Amino acid sequence: MPLPGLADGELHLSIGNLVVFTSVRDMLSLISVYLSNKP
Repeated sequence: MPLPGLADGELHLSIGNLVVFTSVRDMLSLISVYLSNKP
């Protein structure tokens, strides 16, 4: 049976990675839209 502390740490780490990945993806999509709209 795994320790609750370890499970919580892994859960928080995965959520943090998901937030970072989403932020980077959103930023890249915004940059690509900005560049494609430049004259």
